[in-house]
Amino acid sequence: MGFLNTLAKTIEAQHEKMEKIKNEVERLKYKSNDELLSIAKDSSFFGASQAEKQAARYILNKRRSGEM
Repeated sequence: MGFLNTLAKTIEAQHEKMEKIKNEVERLKYKSNDELLSIAKDSSFFGASQAEKQAARYILNKRRSGEM
């Protein structure tokens, strides 16, 4: 039973992470490519969150491929 609880918590954490990224994509999708590059490359401690960085990279990749 412990394995199932651990698995359920892992799946829930992944779902929350994906929701954060999805929300960041919605928030960032109107930013310029330069602004997105700045966010994606931010390495300062109090800078962009991981979700922001992943969302910025996702948007940039989609724009490059012509999907966005």
